Amino acid sequence: MNATLINELTTTYGIEDHGDFATVELDMTGTPAEVERFAKDFFCTVELVDHAGPAAGWPVYKFEGVFPSVVRLVKAYDE
Repeated sequence: MNATLINELTTTYGIEDHGDFATVELDMTGTPAEVERFAKDFFCTVELVDHAGPAAGWPVYKFEGVFPSVVRLVKAYDE
C-alpha cells in the first residue's frame, strides 16, 4: 500500500495514531459477531460506541490495533 493511499484513508476515515496503537470509528451493518470477526481478521479489537449512529442509524464501532492493521481494516471497509 503506498503512502498516498495510507494518507487518504487516514484523512478520510479519521484514523488516529496513538504511537503504539491506532483507532478508528466506523459505522457498520451486520451482526455483532460479524463485526467482531471482521476486526479479528485484521488483528484488531472492536468496541460498540453507539447503537444508532448518524449514517442511516447503523451502529458505530471503535476499532483498535497497530497502525498498519487499522489501515488494512479501513481499506477493506472502503472497498
